[in-house]
Amino acid sequence: MEQASAIYQAESAPEATEWVAVFTDTWQGQSPKAMATCARNFEQTIAYYALDGVACELISTTLLLERTNRELRREFR
Repeated sequence: MEQASAIYQAESAPEATEWVAVFTDTWQGQSPKAMATCARNFEQTIAYYALDGVACELISTTLLLERTNRELRREFR
């Protein structure tokens, strides 16, 4: 879980790319299909890093808000 979390907490696109390589190398033997899915189109996943300033902050805030809402809904069910 720590490796997967590190991918999305990376400070830059190259750092995220390094983390996804470490993650997929570590888990490739146990779950090859899942790792193929993780690596597929990863460049599109990290397009977020190309944004600057307010746009980047807005997306980050929205993602956190969505996750919080999802967790709250799960707890209330």
